Amino acid sequence: MQGFIKSRTSFTDVKGKGYESTKRMLWPFQYNIALKTNDPNVSLINYLPKNKIESIDVSQTLGYNVGVNFQ
Repeated sequence: MQGFIKSRTSFTDVKGKGYESTKRMLWPFQYNIALKTNDPNVSLINYLPKNKIESIDVSQTLGYNVGVNFQ
């Protein structure tokens, strides 16, 4: 099996009166994909996007407190 998932393709209706023609984009930050087959000879040979980040080191953070104070 081989496949491709395009980014920025998911849209949803915004609920509420007055917003009937409004759409919002759901930005994909994670893909969860499940493949099921009854054929034991099928194997996944290729997929996109590939995750090339193995680990992340956080060196700086930004906090927000009530009262509009930034740290």
